[in-house]
Amino acid sequence: MADEITDIEKWKTNYSFLQELSTLYDIFDRDVKNDPKDSTYNLLCNQYIGLTSENVTIHKNFCKKLIRNLGHYSDNPESHNFTGERCNILNYWVYNSMKKHGIPERIIIDVFEHYSEMLNRSINNISGCSYHSYDKIYEDPMIAIMLNIFKTYVGDVKNALMNKDASKHMRALKFVCDCVKIYKNKMFNFCSYENPNDPKHQKTCGEFKSFKVTYTSFLFGQSGLVKDISSLDDIDKEYSNMCGQFERTTISAIAPVVSPSGDGNEDTVDETSSPMAVDVETRNNPISSTVSTSLGAVAGASSLLALLYKFSPGRNWIRSGIGGGRRRINSNLYEDGPNEFLLEGFEGRDMSSYNTRYNVGYGSV
Repeated sequence: MADEITDIEKWKTNYSFLQELSTLYDIFDRDVKNDPKDSTYNLLCNQYIGLTSENVTIHKNFCKKLIRNLGHYSDNPESHNFTGERCNILNYWVYNSMKKHGIPERIIIDVFEHYSEMLNRSINNISGCSYHSYDKIYEDPMIAIMLNIFKTYVGDVKNALMNKDASKHMRALKFVCDCVKIYKNKMFNFCSYENPNDPKHQKTCGEFKSFKVTYTSFLFGQSGLVKDISSLDDIDKEYSNMCGQFERTTISAIAPVVSPSGDGNEDTVDETSSPMAVDVETRNNPISSTVSTSLGAVAGASSLLALLYKFSPGRNWIRSGIGGGRRRINSNLYEDGPNEFLLEGFEGRDMSSYNTRYNVGYGSV
């Protein structure tokens, strides 16, 4: 689409209800010049980048931020333990920076390899983060990232859709419509045939299946929403009833990258936008389920799309409940595993205090 963009400078305004994602992205993108380890980062990045690299200043600034964000040179490395969600957002920031600023992937791989080596030698019990080389996994990872964000924050989406404040529920509805538009326009193109010998095809179709399960379980037919959510089974007919108001306006796609700062004003709307297992954590809900999925690729829908370009295979574990509480999915999308699609119920189990420990293997992609 001509209106796609590859940066999310306006993303936080358009989807300001996703505050947790926005805040963490800002933390990863903050300036590094006042960090007490800046001189150490500088020496390391000179080795990674070399003297002949073009755009040395830009590349070095990114390199120093990445080392700072990984935390392996921190005086308190335990403070940089990664959950699945935190690792995913770090990789969103890495990928967007790479595409936006032309960062050579070689620099990223070198930093992560050094980070992995240091963690393997460390006596500290630290949950780390693997590099997600999206371009090597998916034909087009933009939608894989977008739909994964939908699954991760479906509880936030639902809460916003229950909010009577139009400045909140309209942004959430717009986000839902963007995701549904991807499903409506692209799912058949990718998944109208079976190709078991093509891993990218399998992962893409698995992601669409997972999106449908999440959408149907948590939004379709739910009471208390300001807008009825249409079924995906007859979406060609029902889409206009749910999303027609957005189709009548000019919509620009937004990529899943968050600008480093913003006033968070929710009264201003700007209509622009290695395998790993997905662990879905549901807060304050009695029902838990697991969904195995593979992240997929689909090009542009209206907002939130145009950032990311390659995602990864894996499983998606959805642990969630139907109660009114917040649902959050912690995702590790980069651990090899069978590409099954499974939904298991944990009947009668109190998941309100469930917190997973997220351990990631290390090594180059």
